[in-house]
Amino acid sequence: MLVNGLCKPTFENKDYGRGAGIPVLKVIWDLFDFSLLFSQSGIQKHSRLAAWALAFAYICGLIGYAGSANQNAKFSEDAPFLQQLLSGKKITQSAFSRFLSKPVSLFRGLHSPLVVLLGYRKIQKAV
Repeated sequence: MLVNGLCKPTFENKDYGRGAGIPVLKVIWDLFDFSLLFSQSGIQKHSRLAAWALAFAYICGLIGYAGSANQNAKFSEDAPFLQQLLSGKKITQSAFSRFLSKPVSLFRGLHSPLVVLLGYRKIQKAV
């Protein structure tokens, strides 16, 4: 049986505000277990927040076109999912700046926390 007239699909305009795709990113984050990566590398807390939460908020801001640490701090305040994830705590611009520039000590010297997130497994496999 052939259907002669299919209707065009209708798409709803669902604008959930800033950071609407963050829950999907959080699921991917959990699948790759990046939070465990931070805890195993010795980076626990920074500015009274878990280091993985700071890194996650920063990456969400980059995806949301927040190009600077100041814009990223504003983005983390505006995104409802990030506010829920951070338990209402605010991340300041200086916290983001220090988190990205302050080196942490690992078994191979000093690295930025974001370098740890992106390249730690490669270093670990090379040993």
